[in-house]
Amino acid sequence: MKYCAECKTEYVDDVTFCPDCGGELLDEAAWQEMLRQIDQQQTKLQGIKMASACSVSGRVEALQIQVILEQEQIPVFIRTFEETAYDGLFVTQKGWGEIWVAEGRLEEARGIIEELRKTPPPPPPEDGQTPQ
Repeated sequence: MKYCAECKTEYVDDVTFCPDCGGELLDEAAWQEMLRQIDQQQTKLQGIKMASACSVSGRVEALQIQVILEQEQIPVFIRTFEETAYDGLFVTQKGWGEIWVAEGRLEEARGIIEELRKTPPPPPPEDGQTPQ
């Protein structure tokens, strides 16, 4: 079987892309590894009081912020507003999701996020190739 990492839906092996969201499907081994990583992240955050640091407009922004905060050893969790009960739709009035961090490091995290948002992303390479 294959699985959609976005929708968390199972598909037969013949399907290569999720018909609901267009995401690429994972094979059984990749799916199990993704579930293991999610479980590991949740276990790591157990017992830590978390607070909302900011809202994010999309997955890319959320992952960029997560990487930077983790480099600073700040416990971080991405909370999306996607609802699988509503076929992957989300509430646009709230944005795509939120970044939650350890409550004791909230002000530090907000400062890092504010600085990150002030810095414009690097321009794409002129030759159309992705940077190494």
